[in-house]
Amino acid sequence: MQEVGVKEELLETRYMEVWNKVDLIKDDQMQWLNDKIEAETEESEFPIVMLSATEGYNKQVFLQTVSQMVA
Repeated sequence: MQEVGVKEELLETRYMEVWNKVDLIKDDQMQWLNDKIEAETEESEFPIVMLSATEGYNKQVFLQTVSQMVA
């Protein structure tokens, strides 16, 4: 991140939790996962993003979140 101009102080104070591989979650488990993320997000100090790097699921959400964090 430093190579693209993100200041060191931001790296020490801003975090995001990424749950990758959500493409492996079965449809009948997705509601449970959404509920879990909602509950954890309410308790967390940082955002949680579900992501599938191979399928691009939530890629835009991930990029938006990163952009907001470094702005």
